Amino acid sequence: MTPTARNHRPRPAARHGRRTAIASLEDVERAHVRLVLEQTATFEEAAELLGINLATLWRMRKRWGLS
Repeated sequence: MTPTARNHRPRPAARHGRRTAIASLEDVERAHVRLVLEQTATFEEAAELLGINLATLWRMRKRWGLS
């Protein structure tokens, strides 16, 4: 299969005439960070689980208005 043909395969929902909402990477990242924050006891634990620096987590929270 050529690279062009491979890139033009319809998504499963598109085959049935339905459109699916595709979230941006930032939307997915925000939802994941929010979920991790809800399930951890401390910001340090959340940052470690996410594999990011604590300062990065604080900036994300501030930018997205998360608690």
